[in-house]
Amino acid sequence: MKRTLVLVLALAMLAMCAAPALAADAKAPGAVPERPLNGITLKVLLPYYATDPNLEPPAEMVTRTTGYKVEYFLLPQDGADDKLNLEMASGADYDLVRMNVNQFQNIAPKGALADLTSAVRDNPEIAALFNERELSTATIDGKILGIPQFDAHYVGAGIAINKEMFAKAGFEYKEGDSRQMTITQFIDLLRAVKEANPGVIPYVGNNANGGAVEAIMTSFGIVRHDWQYDLDGSTAVPRFGHSNMKAYLTKIREIYAEGLIDAEWPVNKGDTVLEKFTSGKAAAMWLGWAGATSTEAALKDATGDTVEYLLAPSDDSGFGRIGTNSGVQGFMVVPKASKQFDAVVDFLRIRALPEVFQATFLGVENVQWEYRDTKGDGVADEYWPLLPPEHEPGFSAWFNGHYFNTINNAEAFTTLWLCRCRKGPVQYAAFVKENEMPAEQWADNILVYAPPLAAVAQYQQSLNSMENDYVIGVIAGTRTVDEYESVYDEWLAEGGQEMIDAVNAYLASRPE
Repeated sequence: MKRTLVLVLALAMLAMCAAPALAADAKAPGAVPERPLNGITLKVLLPYYATDPNLEPPAEMVTRTTGYKVEYFLLPQDGADDKLNLEMASGADYDLVRMNVNQFQNIAPKGALADLTSAVRDNPEIAALFNERELSTATIDGKILGIPQFDAHYVGAGIAINKEMFAKAGFEYKEGDSRQMTITQFIDLLRAVKEANPGVIPYVGNNANGGAVEAIMTSFGIVRHDWQYDLDGSTAVPRFGHSNMKAYLTKIREIYAEGLIDAEWPVNKGDTVLEKFTSGKAAAMWLGWAGATSTEAALKDATGDTVEYLLAPSDDSGFGRIGTNSGVQGFMVVPKASKQFDAVVDFLRIRALPEVFQATFLGVENVQWEYRDTKGDGVADEYWPLLPPEHEPGFSAWFNGHYFNTINNAEAFTTLWLCRCRKGPVQYAAFVKENEMPAEQWADNILVYAPPLAAVAQYQQSLNSMENDYVIGVIAGTRTVDEYESVYDEWLAEGGQEMIDAVNAYLASRPE
């Protein structure tokens, strides 16, 4: 398996710098930085979880490493937003609450959250974790009202192909080949797949502007994020207003009319797409690495065929962009109703320590994980899980360690998170292949660190619906590409221009 992807190399460099300090208290099996119980119990409200977090091994590790007993409560699976609003309005006695971005942006301006500005600024353990742009996402009227929670930084998906069907069309991936074609090469290959496999859908998918169509959009420099930079790399535009949107619509309509993508694209659901691929009815689909294990197994069981991965195509000159996962995904907040504010701040300070974050996130070195020399140069550079049956319970007891994350920085989260990604060889192999996407083509969400923007909150959902309906209509042939300018003018008039003004005002003033 190739190990040349830019992400892993970059993270390995980071890990080589950070790991000795992180692992200092965990050199022998079972060694973790422990603190005696202080008699204080903190109540933490979290999103819905399939099992009781109070019974998970990381919960015990949180207590061992901080000295605080923590009792976890859960929002319901259905109606979580309504329940959270009720809890916050009633002054329920929680000390910490995790909110997603939308929940935070809805609740933070209402005055129910404690001001954490001094807690963040005056505690060096906490202050060192964040830059000003990251903190700005949690800042309302000059007050820091939450602790940013990060996602790892990676490419989330690629083109999964039925290796045997593509081989019939004359294509066989060989180790060392580039996984990225141009859009012309990819479309020609879909034609060959269609001819060589009668009755098989060359490429199956659904949706108007994400997921499967990303394999086409990327070659036009358009990504799935609602907001992105235009072709010049510096002008912020909505996805629907990208300079190449009309050209992209023309191309995807052409390949739909030619039968190169599924005729049922406009009505397919996610489960339908997966079923068509894993049953052998379709030769290719857009697949995230996290679904690789089950997808590859299902295809093998149903047809005996195997899966290979290609990158989203570039244009014919080699230019492309792909939307990446990164940035703030939520916030840990302290309700004003908490009666233990000082204890909560101390708890956050301790949890900010790298060795505590590592122990609660991954467990114990040489018990749950090991720091491995993957290059054979005598320098350990990557975190790898120790798995059953050789190691019991090993890292399997820590599969949900990320759920207990309270405070960390983005770089540390990504570095240690890769250990979880490596828990299954199939999904990690898919991850590595999909992340061979050239680094210069990665495109982060430009609003991922933005504070609440009123215009975006007011109009984004309805205007996304307008865009989706039109794009799906174009693909299916019920709308025309020639209508694009008039539909986009309507989009602008219905609040789109207000959003554009708000987004560009934010980008012009955001901190570094």
